[in-house]
Amino acid sequence: MTRRPSISMLPIAALALALQAAPARAEVDAAAFLYALNEHRSSARTYILGISTGVTAANNAARSAIGRPLFCLPQDMSITPEQQIDILKHYLLATPDDASLPVSQAVINSLVHGYPCRTG
Repeated sequence: MTRRPSISMLPIAALALALQAAPARAEVDAAAFLYALNEHRSSARTYILGISTGVTAANNAARSAIGRPLFCLPQDMSITPEQQIDILKHYLLATPDDASLPVSQAVINSLVHGYPCRTG
């Protein structure tokens, strides 16, 4: 017996299909993500939450592996999905060439740019 996807999964599936920029790409680019955001806000928030979780893990791994993180958020600060989307939008306005990067790389770049680590 074939199991049908639940109704609650349909928006996420629709977003995943909408975000497919090209069959050969493993991840949607930042411009396509922001474009799809207008029609699929809730699913896009879930998508960016997943990316943010991975980016946080990468930042922690960098701290452990090389002794310094990629970016430095203020102590006790956490970024909501909506805030991450806003940070990404502002970053891409300042650096439009990065709109063609995969969303995860554009998110990392936006955080490195917006929350640089102090040296010295």
